[in-house]
Amino acid sequence: MDVDSLAKVIDREEHLLVESSKALGDYTKNLSISWRDVQKQLKKGDLAIEFATVKDTVAKQMMYVAFVLKKGMSAPEIVTLFNTDDFWDIRPKDYYTTPKLYNLIWQPLAKYLKGTKTVYFSPAGQIHTIGVEYLSGDDGKIFAEKYDTYRLSSTRELAMTHTINPNRKAATYGGIKYNFTEEDWQNLQEGNDNMERVFQDLPTIAADLRGGGVGYLIGTRLESNAVADLLRTDNYDVYALSGGDAPEESFKSLSGTGLKILHIGTHGFYETEADLENAGRKFYINSQQQSDEDRSLSCSGLLFAGVNSTLDPKRNDEIPEGLDDGVLTAKEISRLDFKGLDLVVLSACQTGLGQITGEGVFGLQRGFKKAGAQTIIMSLWSVNDDSTQMLMTEFFQNLTAGMSKRTAFRAAQQTIHENFPNPVDWAAFVMVDALD
Repeated sequence: MDVDSLAKVIDREEHLLVESSKALGDYTKNLSISWRDVQKQLKKGDLAIEFATVKDTVAKQMMYVAFVLKKGMSAPEIVTLFNTDDFWDIRPKDYYTTPKLYNLIWQPLAKYLKGTKTVYFSPAGQIHTIGVEYLSGDDGKIFAEKYDTYRLSSTRELAMTHTINPNRKAATYGGIKYNFTEEDWQNLQEGNDNMERVFQDLPTIAADLRGGGVGYLIGTRLESNAVADLLRTDNYDVYALSGGDAPEESFKSLSGTGLKILHIGTHGFYETEADLENAGRKFYINSQQQSDEDRSLSCSGLLFAGVNSTLDPKRNDEIPEGLDDGVLTAKEISRLDFKGLDLVVLSACQTGLGQITGEGVFGLQRGFKKAGAQTIIMSLWSVNDDSTQMLMTEFFQNLTAGMSKRTAFRAAQQTIHENFPNPVDWAAFVMVDALD
């Protein structure tokens, strides 16, 4: 036995253990943040709101409430907003064109909004699925235009400290080739023979995504090219992927690379667990041993090169053994290392959706946050290709011109609003956890 070599191995392993323990310590420290810690970060004119759902045991229905906090309060105050019946009585097409939903969510908080300039809010329940910051009141003014509004995954974000990533590294995806030939799969296998295998989650996609696959998105190619060019002018080292060069393996290889910006233009999906089960077989492995969160994270994801071989049951045998299936689930993302990833732009449909729980939305947002990402731009419904392309190009033009993430996003959205007045086109995208 080489005792010196063994000692070096032990020393290296102990060093790695200390590093991982520090990361865990930083994470658990953030979980222990109290309302007092949040209040210390508030300035005069700031209002922090945590939306929540509670069970009304008398009426036997769920109620929406808001915990509000301002500087100088002796404790957070709770405001009852509405019950679920009130919410479901409003048609989705009336959310942004009438004050009905505004009056349910924001009007009960009028007392606290008086004198307020900046609103930090964390959604709950169905509020996760709605751009509540874009609702208009009786005066016709949009909430986010009356107040400086920040959507947060939790108001704890106000008291968290984040290390600035000095790397000017970015990756973009767009114009992905979803329909692979046998030769494409063979070339991918040969190129990945020596690649280290990482965690795989192999779901069965629900029926409405099966039986022929998904189509090529020409708009995402134009969009990703424009984004890559803009980032390069700002001295970013850009890893631009498109066509057959954008398989699921390429995304997983970004783990641990210190990426700062990630832009993804592709198809996204969210299906309920029941829908995926009905597709034919269980979509997760050892389901009895997995948590509700893990199973839910398998229900949403992004589609990458070659995925049509997965979506068409008759073509499943085209995928060589050991290769990924082109379906990147939120659970797979949550296992990757994206510490330092300052911005993720999910330029795809329904990337903000997921299973709604008392702990938030278990979907792509949860997956990326668990992986270490900070700010996320995502969509709440299927989006118009032209308006999305304009929004993303405007956003990155503003960002590379020196604007902050949030200022760049709000300015881009205002441009889209002017060119596409219908809320269906401009209100789909939201930005989460952009405090700088």
